Amino acid sequence: MTKGKEKDRVSSVIDKQEAGQKEDDMLAVSVDEEGESKTKDSDAKTDEPTKEESTKVKEEDEALEIRFLRLQADFDNFRKRVQRERGDWYQRGSEDFLTGVLPVLDHFELGLNTAKEHDADPSVLEGFELVYDQLLSLLKKFNVMAMDVEGQPFDPHLHEAMTYMPSEAYPVDVVVSQTRRGYTFKDKLLRPAQVIVSRGLEEDPAPNNETPLSKEKEEKKGD
Repeated sequence: MTKGKEKDRVSSVIDKQEAGQKEDDMLAVSVDEEGESKTKDSDAKTDEPTKEESTKVKEEDEALEIRFLRLQADFDNFRKRVQRERGDWYQRGSEDFLTGVLPVLDHFELGLNTAKEHDADPSVLEGFELVYDQLLSLLKKFNVMAMDVEGQPFDPHLHEAMTYMPSEAYPVDVVVSQTRRGYTFKDKLLRPAQVIVSRGLEEDPAPNNETPLSKEKEEKKGD
């Protein structure tokens, strides 16, 4: 009988201890969960940028955008400059090449005219004329145009006066004939025409003893 009571008392003590342990465990879990919740709230508040940080980020973004726009404008200007310089190089190279070809064409034209004056064989003459026309057509494709200035008013910007002579057919300051043909390239003077200019009738000299040659020199000095 005594042993049974003792056993019941021990069992009761053990149950109370286990119950207390469970309460302590539940309290510890509650405390831990509360601490974790507070930690998360603290971290969330820390992740939110302050007003000063937001302003600083905005200013950095604006500075980067301005820098990007400037770099874009600089690159666009560089690209345009390169294209312009490339066009200038092409134009200058073409002018140099064509200027070298023109004397060859002059000699060909001179030989053709000489053959006509000496009654050359018609078939040979026809062949030379065909080649000459082909050369002019080729130059025309590259915007090189021959100037025909006979009978036109003398222009020192387009013509180079070699001499002047009295003429009954042409009035003063009109081109009587050309000794070397002039050419233009893309509406730009490639080579001026060398011409002989009319002085009018022998008894009617140019006013104030002026001649086309002197006028040409004066105008060039003015330019």
